Amino acid sequence: MPADDVSDILTDLSDDMRDELLKLIKGKASVDLEQLLQHEEKTAGYIMTPNFFALLEETTAAEATERIREMAGTGAVDIGSKSIFKNTRTRLPWLLASFAGGLVAVYLIGRFEGQLKEIAALAAFIPIIMGMGGNIGTQSSTIIVRGLATGEVNLKDAWKVLWREFGTGAALGSIYGTLLGIFAMIPQWKVEAGWFPIVVALSICANMILAATVGTIIPMLFKRIRIDPAIATGPFVTTSIDIFGILSYFIIAHAFLF
Repeated sequence: MPADDVSDILTDLSDDMRDELLKLIKGKASVDLEQLLQHEEKTAGYIMTPNFFALLEETTAAEATERIREMAGTGAVDIGSKSIFKNTRTRLPWLLASFAGGLVAVYLIGRFEGQLKEIAALAAFIPIIMGMGGNIGTQSSTIIVRGLATGEVNLKDAWKVLWREFGTGAALGSIYGTLLGIFAMIPQWKVEAGWFPIVVALSICANMILAATVGTIIPMLFKRIRIDPAIATGPFVTTSIDIFGILSYFIIAHAFLF
C-alpha cells in the first residue's frame, strides 16, 4: 500500500500495536512511514505522499512523456508515432536471439536423429510438447510484463511471484501430461516400449514447468538491468523454451526408451 494510506491505518491503532507493525516494515517503506508519522494528523505533512514523479523545470513535454514511458517500462516503442524503420530497428536485435535459438533447436533435433528413426512416434509429439510450453511461457511473461508496468508486480517480491508461476506450471503440466500420456496409449503409434506414454507425459509436464519459470524470470531480469521487458522478453522466452524443451524431451526419451 502507499505509505500515506498505511499511516492512516496505523494512527487508528493503539501505540503498542502500531509499534509492533512498524517493526515488521523494512527498508524505504519504513523510512517513508516514520517521516509521515512525525506530523500531526490532518496537517499537510501528514496527508502528503512520498511517492511522486519529479522532473527538472526545463524539461519539455516530449521529454517528460518519454521519461514516464521508460518507470512504466514501455519507453522503447511508441506505436502511434514511431516509423516502420524505427520499429524494425528496435525489434530486430531481440528477434535475432529467437532466430539463433531456433537454429540451436534444429541442431539438437538433428543430433537425436537416431532416436527419431528408431521410434518415429517421438517426432509426432514434438509440436504439442513445444507448443504447450510456448503457450504457458507466453502467458506467464505477459502477466509479469503487465504487472511490472502497472506496479502490481514488484521486483522485491520476485521469489513469491516465481513460486506462484512455478506452482501454476506444475499443476497445468500435470493435468496436460496425464491427458497426453493417455493419448499416447493409442495403438496407432506402434510403439512397443511400454514407457512411451510416460515419456511424453513427463516431457510436457517438465516443459510447461520450465516455460512458466522462464517466462517469469526473464522479464524481471530485464527490468532489473533497465531493458524494456515488453520488447525483449518474447524472443528470449521462446528461444529458451525451444532449446531446453527439445533437450529435456530427448533426454527423458533416452532415459526411458533406449
